[in-house]
Amino acid sequence: MAAGSPTLLDPADLAAWLEERLPQYGGRAELGRGVADDGDGFVYENARGSLVAVVRLISWDLDEAGERRSIRDIREQHVFLIDPAQRDEPGRVRVFVEAWASIMPGVLAALGDSVAMVMPHELVNFGPLTLARAETFDDFRRALLAKSRYGRFFSTRGGPRAPFDGRPAAAVRPRSAHRQANHRSRPAHGWLAGATAPSRVAPWSRRARRRQADTSSSRTGRKSP
Repeated sequence: MAAGSPTLLDPADLAAWLEERLPQYGGRAELGRGVADDGDGFVYENARGSLVAVVRLISWDLDEAGERRSIRDIREQHVFLIDPAQRDEPGRVRVFVEAWASIMPGVLAALGDSVAMVMPHELVNFGPLTLARAETFDDFRRALLAKSRYGRFFSTRGGPRAPFDGRPAAAVRPRSAHRQANHRSRPAHGWLAGATAPSRVAPWSRRARRRQADTSSSRTGRKSP
């Protein structure tokens, strides 16, 4: 390596930092390392120089006491972590891993039963490393909890929500008694009120209008003009 060139983050170092914090538990979910293929490590370098991790997500059935009883489902993926451009700041990456691990139990707990619809790559998001202004633990934590990232797993009241649409959860208010009474007393309109639909659509061609006029005149005894 040339003098003065930055030290690239080694896959083994990133694997060690992640293994110190895995598995992560919350609610019905367990997030941990998966089984590598062909002798690769848990974290490995792909052909582009990016770092990839094998991540496993397990969802559990719980007993009445909330204890994990039996495995419901296992999903495992090779998840992209870091571009080559982010590998030249190992210290910054380590701070990010600490921030990510600090929020993960809450994220997993907020998923609740929705964990059955989540894939591992949705829970391992190293995207904030591309933010130039994110440097500290608090910077990364705020970035991770943005609604475009893990913040979408939480409602404004702190409960679980559907994980995929990326929009803030809507607070649905029940109708008040006054609103319900107004809603029920509002008259229906059109066909909803029981109006009979016309048996046929009025014809608009000249010939059809003439035929309709002839029919009317034969009934009334008047000749059409």
